[in-house]
Amino acid sequence: MIIPDTYDTVTQELCRFGGAVLLGLPLGLLTDTLRFLRRLWHHPRPLEAAEDALVPVCAALLLIVYTDTFGNGVLRGYYAAGALIGWVLYLCSLSRPVMAVLSRTARVLRVPAGLVRRGFALICKNTPFTFVESSKNDKGGQKNTQNRLHRHPRRVYNDYM
Repeated sequence: MIIPDTYDTVTQELCRFGGAVLLGLPLGLLTDTLRFLRRLWHHPRPLEAAEDALVPVCAALLLIVYTDTFGNGVLRGYYAAGALIGWVLYLCSLSRPVMAVLSRTARVLRVPAGLVRRGFALICKNTPFTFVESSKNDKGGQKNTQNRLHRHPRRVYNDYM
């Protein structure tokens, strides 16, 4: 009867831990990409929450693939610890230069993006539809709303204005 080799050597375990530390690099790049997108375009809060949830989901998927590929299907705690350590090392060392390169790229891309935005605005101007502007810019709408509220003095919510 042949017993399969179920125990790994210390060298194999250290190599797998080093590979798990390298898993932190794509997680750090994902984090920097999401930070860059937040700086470039304003996102609504639900989309920001979805982006924040994307990082741990991707980390879990990376760990599952890493475990299946290199860990013989056995998930060990030091894989997750190694990925976390790699992510922190990336954020402490490589994140600043990567964000600097992304910021320079954004400066170069803002000119074409502005042209695209102006072209889109011209297209929207020539359509039969009307697009509502932000209520912060619509001072007349705010005054009309306040007037409508003050016309009904018996309502409770008018007491605090």
